Amino acid sequence: MEKIKDKVRELTGFTVEKISRMEEDTNNNVFRVTAGNKDYIFKIYRSKDWPEDGKLLFINSKLQEYQIKSVKIIAFDRNDPDFSNGFLLEEVVPGRAASQLTFDEEDEKEYYRKLAVLISQVHSIPLYNFGYIGKGKPEYSSMFSFFQHEFDNRFRALLENNIFSPEQWRKMKDLLLMGMKEYKDLPAVLCHGDLAKDNLIIAEDGTLTLIDWDDAMAYNWMADIAIMTFGMKMSYNEDYYCIMIKAFMDSYQTAYSKEAFAGFEQYFHIWIGLEWLSYYIETRDEGMKEKIREYLDKICMQDQV
Repeated sequence: MEKIKDKVRELTGFTVEKISRMEEDTNNNVFRVTAGNKDYIFKIYRSKDWPEDGKLLFINSKLQEYQIKSVKIIAFDRNDPDFSNGFLLEEVVPGRAASQLTFDEEDEKEYYRKLAVLISQVHSIPLYNFGYIGKGKPEYSSMFSFFQHEFDNRFRALLENNIFSPEQWRKMKDLLLMGMKEYKDLPAVLCHGDLAKDNLIIAEDGTLTLIDWDDAMAYNWMADIAIMTFGMKMSYNEDYYCIMIKAFMDSYQTAYSKEAFAGFEQYFHIWIGLEWLSYYIETRDEGMKEKIREYLDKICMQDQV
């Protein structure tokens, strides 16, 4: 931890008073640091390629441009010899993560209403292509071309390890690409990519701040919400899910048809389901693995998605 303390002192001008590891982050090594009576997050990346170079600083500048409350980034550096894959230093947002709070039904509906307002603002930020954001210049002309290019490389291991038959594999890929073609006219916007409650900080006055933009992508607006609803479907029963997504969608603002979301959601849940399935196979969570398999099978068995 001495290298972290030295780096924080170099960047802030203050000696570290306290440092502790945050065990809940499984993707990177993350520490909460106090220096000069201020709290910071120090994240050491495990991957050299993710998040892409320049993405977090680009997003931070866009959030400021659109006057959306965000975390203040102190430094993002991929070239420091003491941290071979790079590090991030940012200030801690005052408040508590939504995942740490207990909601009754009315409180949770209000949470989703507030979240919808915030995400509507985020989705007002246009991007001019699709896919990986990098320094602000995504490369794909459509979501169809992005997923067509990425599908096999991203999920080939599921086929090679006999998680799916070749027929199931082709069915899922064909359905996903069919859906991306059907919704090809929706423009690219800034998408957070992980609207889980862990990434929403609720201040004492009830305002929300989005944190952890590592998974941000350039997708259409529906994709960001569909990533969120996949997690909701894995956590809530169907009746409770319907109550919460209605609260969200009633408050979400878009110039496009919200009625079309349900169709897009099922197509896109194929992609998200395969991502989640890959993770839970790696972590050997048989319960979640089976639950996701059943959900994907249900989508693929329908005559029309």
